[in-house]
Formats: sequence, C-alpha cells, structure tokens
Amino acid sequence: MNVPVSPQKRLILLIVCFFFGTLGIHRLVVGKIGTGLLYLCTIGLFGIGWLVDMILLAVGSFRDKEGRYVIEWM
Repeated sequence: MNVPVSPQKRLILLIVCFFFGTLGIHRLVVGKIGTGLLYLCTIGLFGIGWLVDMILLAVGSFRDKEGRYVIEWM
C-alpha cells in the first residue's frame, strides 16, 4: 500500500504536542490553522482533543493539512 508521508517528524510533533498541545501549536506546525486556533481558544478542546492527538501521534495516525501521515520519527 502506498501511503503518503508528511515531511514533518513525529518525535518533534509529539514533544511539541506534549508541552504545548493545549495551545494547538502542533496543529499550527502541520498547517491545520483552523483547528490550531480552535485548540488555542478551548484549551485543547478541554483536554480531550489534546489527548486524542497525543495518541494519534504516538501510533502514527496523525495527518498533516494535506492528509499525509506523520510517521517518520527522525
């Protein structure tokens, strides 16, 4: 299966999400401006969205703005 891969690095996004996930910084980095601002205004969708994004990043299912998977660690 040919899966499109994002140039973003999963380890970097995981660290950014851990420390600044409630501010939506990790979403802004991958180009998801709308949801990044939503996370900023709602404190990471009240913590639930932050937790979901942490899990998605950890298992390699998080996508960037163009729908490509963020799967490369380094």
